[in-house]
Amino acid sequence: MRETKEKIRNNQITYLSDEKLIQKVIFQLDKNINKDKKNWKQLLFDVIREWKLSNEKFSTNQINYLICGEAFNWKTLAIRLASQSKNLSTNEEFWKWINESDHNGGISETDLNDFLGYEKFRAHLSYFYGVIVEQALIASVEYSEIKKKISSGMLSNVEEIKSVYNIIYGDSREHLWQIFRMEYQIDIFNTSFSVSDEESFVYWLFKLRLQNSDPARIASDTKQGLIKLEEIKNSKILRNKISNNKRL
Repeated sequence: MRETKEKIRNNQITYLSDEKLIQKVIFQLDKNINKDKKNWKQLLFDVIREWKLSNEKFSTNQINYLICGEAFNWKTLAIRLASQSKNLSTNEEFWKWINESDHNGGISETDLNDFLGYEKFRAHLSYFYGVIVEQALIASVEYSEIKKKISSGMLSNVEEIKSVYNIIYGDSREHLWQIFRMEYQIDIFNTSFSVSDEESFVYWLFKLRLQNSDPARIASDTKQGLIKLEEIKNSKILRNKISNNKRL
């Protein structure tokens, strides 16, 4: 009994009732798409809007849809649903959309708010700023530090890149990761590191930065992250154009 409670606390158990319910939801999604194939995106969002699970053990992976109960990654949920959907799993348009579109799926914020519903849209914004923009901020500071080293005639190395976390969060990545794992009671002997773990860690770093920074610094860092994100987006668009031209 004690072992079972421990597994539940660590999200290692997926209840059969949940799995059966999920299969029913996906079956109904496929049934609805068969009736209205053109509106598969709207039908998918109908399921996402009503989705209740914040995380689950799917296959061998622990998936977090709602990080820290606050940040909602709707694309991860869309991929999970599509993976068992007879219609979406083989739909090239779906995979192109999910992989190439931005965090809003190429949808206006007003429409996405309608698709997700108010609460999930707010959680989506938390994911955008707390994970996507935060990752862009880390990348921006890292790039700036590398440029400084190169311009001064010093080649960057792993240790110098690690200093990025000291600059933003005031501590090394290794120590921050240890604190994060202790706070969330993640087994320190477990060496596996999933995408969900990474996103949870980044969101935790975001919350730490908000807690320890003054409003002016928060605004400045957020702006830096948004600028970097736009650069990444433009670079991706350019690469896609080049790739498409090569096919012509």
